[in-house]
Amino acid sequence: MADEEEALRRLEERLDEASETAQRLMAEAAAAAARGREQDGHESTRPPASGWQGPESDGSGRGPGGELDALVAAIRSLRELVPPEVIHRLAEAVKDVLLALRALIDWYIERLERRRAEPPPVEDIPIE
Repeated sequence: MADEEEALRRLEERLDEASETAQRLMAEAAAAAARGREQDGHESTRPPASGWQGPESDGSGRGPGGELDALVAAIRSLRELVPPEVIHRLAEAVKDVLLALRALIDWYIERLERRRAEPPPVEDIPIE
């Protein structure tokens, strides 16, 4: 029970960190866009002087890869909370859905091919 609470606490911390990082990145992007519009006098999609390159990572885990690492760690923590039998049942359910979808696609393709193979009905109309 204590392990589950600890895992949930870690997950919550990681999600909070990811949320804060996302908000910070959105604010930085909005500020950069506003500065670009002010400098140009109009809206522009020109790349900044350094191109589209993002900031280099400073080793704190807050660089471009840091957010992805935090998200992957959060997903792993969440996966640890799910019992293996539930994961197996979910995988089987997804497999069944995909097989049903494949069968539906095959049926529809056959129907389209049959429709193309049959000549359209022709009716003689007498002209008087």
